[in-house]
Amino acid sequence: MIFGSCGAQRAAVRRRVLTRAAQLDPPLAQERFTITAQYPKPMLLLLLLCSVSRSEVNSRWLRRLVDQIALCCRRVGAVVVSKALKSLAARNAAILNRTHLISLGVNGLFLFLRLVLIRRSFWAYTFLAAPALAIQFWFERIGRPTFVESGNGKELKKAGEDLEAKGLTEWMWDVVYWTWGVIGLVTVFGDRAWWLYIVVPLYSAWLAYSTFTGARQGLAGLAGNADGGAPTGAQSKRQQKMEKRGGQRVQYR
Repeated sequence: MIFGSCGAQRAAVRRRVLTRAAQLDPPLAQERFTITAQYPKPMLLLLLLCSVSRSEVNSRWLRRLVDQIALCCRRVGAVVVSKALKSLAARNAAILNRTHLISLGVNGLFLFLRLVLIRRSFWAYTFLAAPALAIQFWFERIGRPTFVESGNGKELKKAGEDLEAKGLTEWMWDVVYWTWGVIGLVTVFGDRAWWLYIVVPLYSAWLAYSTFTGARQGLAGLAGNADGGAPTGAQSKRQQKMEKRGGQRVQYR
């Protein structure tokens, strides 16, 4: 019974603490609860202190303690967010630098060999390599982190967009990689290898079609569920009315 009462008191105090924390700062309540779940030491300490005595907890003392826990969680959350942004900025910078070096090597080798040893179509190269170069320029624009000067040195201003995101970003990387492969094959085997670039529009069309059909099936499923639920509700109401009038259960086939 002692342990049961302590557990119930601990749960009640925890609910009171969370309610007070939500009243203090509603916009950050969800974030603070997540951080408290990741770093539960302040909350566990509070519950331990509150479960020592069976008397009612002083509201003023509880308010000050909750304010201190909220401040601690906010500082921890700021540190976690700052570390995540710095990690994203470092990863984006590394990806962009590596991409530019590989692109410089592939395109520079092709142009050098074309001028010195081999003869390849320059117009085909200009037309088919332009999309990959444009994508790299776009990645540089949205993904390169920016810094500002401050008293403590350089501070991160913008980490940039995630260059490893799924969806459109992933498709753009596929175009860049395939373009590099086609340029390498053209350098070795000749201009006929440029026909391999036709995979890019075919692959893009297939992705667009699959995305469109998936969205259409999802909308059709939602519409079907909505249409199928209406007759059931109508039949149930009619069945209830018939049961109230005649006292007999009506079955539908």
